Amino acid sequence: PSYETLSQVEVGLDKLRDKKTLICWGGADFCFNDHFYKEWQHRFPAAESHYFPDASHYLLEDALDKVMSRINPFLSSCYG
Repeated sequence: PSYETLSQVEVGLDKLRDKKTLICWGGADFCFNDHFYKEWQHRFPAAESHYFPDASHYLLEDALDKVMSRINPFLSSCYG
């Protein structure tokens, strides 16, 4: 039932290509595996990417401190 919505989101992603982007990815995600991570890197080649091999689908629950150590400087560089 969400296919149409996801298709619309996918079409709109290109509008974000030139925006400053941070990708934080859990390497042990049971749903969105490394194939999806590589796709995000492909779609946003200038993005700052961080891979957390032991974190899963619930990235912030699994690696909050590590992720926040990336988010805070990223936001400071955008809005600092």
